[in-house]
Amino acid sequence: MYEHYKEAALPLSYRRDVIECLVGSLALQRSVRVAGLSGMGKSNLLRFLVSHPTLLESHPAIPAKHIYFLHIDCNKLNPLSIATFFRECLCLLQDNRDVPHQADAHFLYKQLELTLRNLGRDVLVIMVIDRAEYLYQQSSSDFFSQLRNLRDEARSGEMIFIVGSQRPVGHLYELEKLFSDVCWVGPLSEGDHQEFFTRHEARLGLTIEEHDQERLWRLTGGHAGLLKNAIEWLKRNQMQSTPADDFRFMQELLRYTPIQNYCHRLWENLTPDERYILRNVVDNQPAGHGLSSLKNSGLIIDRPDGKKLFSPLWQIYLSQEIWPHQEIGPIEVELDPSTRRITLQWQGRTAETAIRRKLVFDLLDILATEPGQVYGKDALINAIYADEKAPEVLDDALFQLVTTLRKCLDPLVKELCPEIKTSCIQNVRGVGYRLVVDLPQNYLQPL
Repeated sequence: MYEHYKEAALPLSYRRDVIECLVGSLALQRSVRVAGLSGMGKSNLLRFLVSHPTLLESHPAIPAKHIYFLHIDCNKLNPLSIATFFRECLCLLQDNRDVPHQADAHFLYKQLELTLRNLGRDVLVIMVIDRAEYLYQQSSSDFFSQLRNLRDEARSGEMIFIVGSQRPVGHLYELEKLFSDVCWVGPLSEGDHQEFFTRHEARLGLTIEEHDQERLWRLTGGHAGLLKNAIEWLKRNQMQSTPADDFRFMQELLRYTPIQNYCHRLWENLTPDERYILRNVVDNQPAGHGLSSLKNSGLIIDRPDGKKLFSPLWQIYLSQEIWPHQEIGPIEVELDPSTRRITLQWQGRTAETAIRRKLVFDLLDILATEPGQVYGKDALINAIYADEKAPEVLDDALFQLVTTLRKCLDPLVKELCPEIKTSCIQNVRGVGYRLVVDLPQNYLQPL
């Protein structure tokens, strides 16, 4: 059915580790998420799977059944809608016969339910939804309830779902209970890259020496998209071997627009927290929380000398094209007087806490009105305390409020930016206090 996919010609050893993870989950009759960041080859892997049903039909843990794949690439649905999704499923099941083009989603769903019900019980239907993040944005809980009903009612359980996306999609409502682990598609393993080179050498009419293959794989980190375009760069420049110096070679590769595009898309895939953690890893700073997602996706690897970025080429790109141009910007302070809650935001990261004492919160509320402005001690005392008490309040009482505020606020600031060494509540000798929210200008400088 999917013999026209180019991945149908790939050997059964293709991406063996990930395929074994995926097939292992399917053998347990569990639906599975497949995630892979831009250029890692997630869509290639799913097309390989649907064009090789024998991988499942020959699996000892799967009862003898005929495997019927329904492969829907949500990025190719036109228009992108639930109705178009159900229509595509019907077209695959009915070989494009008698599928109405103007019908609404409910009618198409009922037709799909009937068609699936009429399939023999010796058929295991596996619905593969690739680039599901596009459809997820258009769908509601009703859509996932309909998919669950197709499995439970129309197929009496003889149906499995594979949901592919750049990152694991969110909660799938009624469908969620059917899913087990996430299978991540990361960089090519050392075993995978040999078949990769053989295939692309044949495609381009190029012969690459073994030591150059190892070097390209090392510099690109095994990222399928970067490696493919690095090979094409060699062909384009009619080079029989790679330049001797790693840094100069990577500079040449980064002038090639397709490689630039892959590097940029990979950066765009990351959340603000992941970008922050990634930079800390490069600078040998504490990574903090959130490291697991970067390791699962293959962007950070453990080596004997510590955690490293997977690709020296990508690291050079980030150090030259991304990090030097990032805006520092001040930390944004939001206060909620009703709950005395403080929220700090910077570079997409958030830290928050609550202040117990009203007087301490009032002090911050005043200082945050104009960050950077110095407020005199007498002015602060008169604003914080009731007028009849103000003359009796000593500077020491105000100092105690400042000390308590620093204990609340400074840990939040360091959580956002560990490089901050001083308090954000500064004492201007002989005058008063001010709130400083601007980060030091030497932060986020090029490597």
